[in-house]
Amino acid sequence: MMRIANNLDELKSAKNPVALAVGVFDGVHRGHRVVIDTALGDAKQRSGEAWALTFDPHPQRILNPQSAPPMLTSTPHKMLLLSQAGLHGCVVHPFSRELASLEPEAFIDKLLESVPTLAALVVGYNFNFGRRARGDTKMLCDFGRARGFDVHIVHGVQWNDNAISSTRVRQAVMDGKLDDAAAMLGRPFSIYGKVVHGKELGRQLGFPTANVLPENEVRPPPGSYAVRARVGEIMFNAAGYVGHRDRGFGPEIEVHLFDFTGDLYGADMEVFFEALVRPDQHFDSLDALKAQIARDVAAARNLLSA
Repeated sequence: MMRIANNLDELKSAKNPVALAVGVFDGVHRGHRVVIDTALGDAKQRSGEAWALTFDPHPQRILNPQSAPPMLTSTPHKMLLLSQAGLHGCVVHPFSRELASLEPEAFIDKLLESVPTLAALVVGYNFNFGRRARGDTKMLCDFGRARGFDVHIVHGVQWNDNAISSTRVRQAVMDGKLDDAAAMLGRPFSIYGKVVHGKELGRQLGFPTANVLPENEVRPPPGSYAVRARVGEIMFNAAGYVGHRDRGFGPEIEVHLFDFTGDLYGADMEVFFEALVRPDQHFDSLDALKAQIARDVAAARNLLSA
């Protein structure tokens, strides 16, 4: 199980060499996975440990909140995805203006003080660090040679002639291009959150749903979808619905699990969006809505079985 630390100083007690992958890792897409896999490979060669260093909140939330991007993954969701990658641990370091004001040299000093067994840093090709993002990959390599740690610079993973980025994944999801998003993520786009009490309209119509309070800020367009839903280690085939914004609480996510009976309230659920069944539409009566839900469920079953 991956260890989660809330501060770099928690690695002061590390006994083994540490290969540290550094980044925001929003979405944990295929480009991020290469950074992580490089850290895993380096750690294996040294009989050491591979860790990730990420930040909460997103640096732009502090430095430039007006242009901060919506998040593909909340921190708990990101931890789940990083743990699945096989890391020994992850540091979720608080991001603050104080941290951002450190000169690049001071940032490296802090890393080495907090992680005395630091053996390697792994970053993406566009990595910047320190005050006003003055530190770049060349400076990082210079520091590594001078201070005795290796630096691995990972080039971007290309898809459709451009490097995969969280920005491109966000746009694909919001445009409803689920196949494009999946190609860049290396898995279907997913939403993560707790199952909460809803209006129970689905139950009244004969199609009980789990109402998921999503932690993700990025959503596919409103509509009905063929989805898979994971609770713990169990994966269910399901039909999902993404609603419009409702009273400021964000879009509604409802999931009808096929052939399931039970109580999921309070459970964490990850919902994987496989395919659009139909865009959202208005119905003049509950009977018309019920008939359409039945067609949606049948269509979702067919899509998932195919």
